[in-house]
Amino acid sequence: MSHRSPICPTALAQACACVALVALTTGCSLKTMAVKTVANTLSAPGDVFTRDDDPDLIRDATPFALKLYESLLESVPTHVPLLISTCGGFTQYGYAFLEAEADGLDSSRRAEATALRERALKGYLRGRGYCLRGMDARFGKGTSEALLQNPETTVAKAKKDDVPLLYWTAASWGAAISLGIDRPDLAVDFPTVRALADRALALDSGWNRGSIHELMITLDSLPEALGGNPERAREHFKKAVEIQKGL
Repeated sequence: MSHRSPICPTALAQACACVALVALTTGCSLKTMAVKTVANTLSAPGDVFTRDDDPDLIRDATPFALKLYESLLESVPTHVPLLISTCGGFTQYGYAFLEAEADGLDSSRRAEATALRERALKGYLRGRGYCLRGMDARFGKGTSEALLQNPETTVAKAKKDDVPLLYWTAASWGAAISLGIDRPDLAVDFPTVRALADRALALDSGWNRGSIHELMITLDSLPEALGGNPERAREHFKKAVEIQKGL
């Protein structure tokens, strides 16, 4: 998942200043307005996060940022951009730090690797929960349930502006399935993940420097019994390389 993280250190610093203002605000409507301002700042797109040359700093800062997001969502529970950013934050933290660290451990540290993967899986599912809340907030109550019953029809209402929501819902859900491949309760949801990703790809195939094609590589690398297809994965890889100009 080599795409921009929803968490931006600069935005986070600005938001912390805004949080202080919120704490001093007495009027209910003014407080809500202040919280929405913070939420808008945090969920605004940017690439400062990926340009930072200190990955340890990012790793250490991310949990605080995610808890800040969750705290804000207590006040603005239907703020779709912040729900997407929270979903994406948990997904990328699990993938870039927890699961990646687990993969780098040798066989003598199997118990530690297992614990890290369990944490990553919990993070993916936690992130998915925020994205599903975003689906309900964006398209109406019951949308998250309808996704399981009739995913193709449900995602058909999505427009180009909804691609980030579609992408992160699919990414968090797909990451959970990939890591918990031996869990039937997760594997059974693969058609829903595929429908979300296919719709995002159809609406904006070049979104975020080919991130959707990178997601499709992961989905098509799963076993054929789950709908994977190695040839399609190769095609998406070629397309991602083309969009990123060989990078």
